[in-house]
Amino acid sequence: MQWRDTGLGFGIVTIILHWVGAITVIAFYVLDAARIGGWQDNAGLWAPVAVCTAVLCAFRLFWRYLWYLPLPLPGVAPLTVMVARAVAIALLLSGVILPLLGWLEFHWRPEGMAGGMVRLLHRLGLLAAILGLALHVAGALRQQFVLRNRALSRLLGARVDL
Repeated sequence: MQWRDTGLGFGIVTIILHWVGAITVIAFYVLDAARIGGWQDNAGLWAPVAVCTAVLCAFRLFWRYLWYLPLPLPGVAPLTVMVARAVAIALLLSGVILPLLGWLEFHWRPEGMAGGMVRLLHRLGLLAAILGLALHVAGALRQQFVLRNRALSRLLGARVDL
């Protein structure tokens, strides 16, 4: 297995970044939602997870920009490919932006209209990110089990014939 992405498959760095990033992003979303909802005060755990999420997603964006994406699998409509890639980029951007908005809201604590805008953006951003994550997972499961084109296997390191 190669360390970088090629036209035929994902490299080991992308695979590791994807799955470690998935775990940190989900942990961040859960901690952030609990913090916004006032269910628990998890500031001690939220901050390191937020920093890890932001750094990991920023590096993943850089890595994705640096190397070519593998070619789409056969039988996948071009619109599906465009939507899948847009959702993936949006999830990575949310992994960078939402920790910053959370820090602004909970640590800087702006007052007045600026505070209201930060709170609104943070909550709407978290909601959109959770919906985007659900769409991403649903699309991956559709590729794997309905279209049976082994897209999920490719992100687990398997070579898939095009």
